[in-house]
Amino acid sequence: MKSGIYRIINTKNRGLYIGKSIDIKKRWAHHIYSSKNPNSNAYNSSISKSLREYGVETHRFEIIVEEENLTKMARLENYYYYALNPTLNNQEPLIDTGEAKAVIKVAPITYEIIAEYSSITSAANSIDHDRASFFISRSCNNHVDSGFVFNHYWVFKKDYIQGWKPNDRYNRELQWIENLDNSGERIIRYE
Repeated sequence: MKSGIYRIINTKNRGLYIGKSIDIKKRWAHHIYSSKNPNSNAYNSSISKSLREYGVETHRFEIIVEEENLTKMARLENYYYYALNPTLNNQEPLIDTGEAKAVIKVAPITYEIIAEYSSITSAANSIDHDRASFFISRSCNNHVDSGFVFNHYWVFKKDYIQGWKPNDRYNRELQWIENLDNSGERIIRYE
């Protein structure tokens, strides 16, 4: 298993995609799968559209640099993104903008702190998922509707201290209050 920074080049129109992964071979397979599966979140991404329109065989997949350290990997992705100016990435790389951005893992319903990490990268290291840093970063930066990924909320510590509450419809479905009516019967209502 190789990890690091890779690029995908469309040999027909010179379109370029830059990415990072802890399992590059698996990530390439995921790009191909996403381009063929309309239910995939990445189905309408520029790289998926390119793979569908021009065919997988017209795309060259190359490892730019191997790197196992997730912090260095994120910085390298950022460097190559700005150095090579890819045309098939839908957004700039989401990276830790500083090691000082502490991340809190928060329990659903109770909003209690489950764990605290020094950065998005260290939080991602606690999850066994190829794209954990991407999803946690999106959650912390409010790019996810609910902020709820990997069965928890992920939020910057500074936001949590300032009174963070999730802004989503999913958690409301989970919250309920048990009361007794005047006759002693249980009443369950959702808030």
